[in-house]
Amino acid sequence: MILFTHIPKTAGTTFKSILFSNYGIHTVDANKTRKAVFTKKDLDRARRYFFGIKAVSGHNLSDPPLNIKEENARLITILRDPYTRCASHYQDKVLRNNLEMSFGEWIQQEEYQNFMVRSISGNNDLQRAKDLLKNDYFFVGFTEKFDESLLLLNFLLEQPLSLKYKKMIVASSNEIKKKLLSDEKSLALLKKYNESDRQLYDFAMKEIYMPLVNRYSEKLDNQQSPMTDHDKKSLRRFKAGFLYNKFIYRQLLKMS
Repeated sequence: MILFTHIPKTAGTTFKSILFSNYGIHTVDANKTRKAVFTKKDLDRARRYFFGIKAVSGHNLSDPPLNIKEENARLITILRDPYTRCASHYQDKVLRNNLEMSFGEWIQQEEYQNFMVRSISGNNDLQRAKDLLKNDYFFVGFTEKFDESLLLLNFLLEQPLSLKYKKMIVASSNEIKKKLLSDEKSLALLKKYNESDRQLYDFAMKEIYMPLVNRYSEKLDNQQSPMTDHDKKSLRRFKAGFLYNKFIYRQLLKMS
């Protein structure tokens, strides 16, 4: 079983679509629970509604060894440059959620500071996040190396995924993000409130990801990049999984 900790604005929705296109109705969208943390109890409940679970994806899969305790699970996540990710997160809140708060006000909220560390560890515990990624996570990919990350993941999986995909939730405009990253004052705030995320990102890149790249460098050289479009069979599985989670799983959770 794949357990995917989906950190916002890391191409996680695109990766989730790959899980849906491979596993269809055997994929659980943990966000449908509307809980801050998806637990072992939630997984056991999901088993009553799914005919064999092959993947679980959600923003709320923090510290899975502690909260889910699923033996032999393949824990996966994707990281992104912390300053770009944070600026993109704010931009998304403005464009898609009509946020009217300034960036300076928004980033003062503790829940948005060092967001990647919080997503992995469940709190702002950098060392715990590092330990989890190194010792418990099966794979850590990177947004900036998305296609390469997919290929590396497939080298590790016993049953490789079909990697055909379509980019999901592409911003209608990146002007807000670009302005935040180019403005001296905003960039200072991004650095101040994402220091732990920066350390986690650099650690994972150096200690976890690059050794894999070096290990599989020859195979990577001989691989084509994933195709960026679903075939008809994958699209049917994707739609079936999406609709099952939205119209059946979510409704059953409301009734239970």
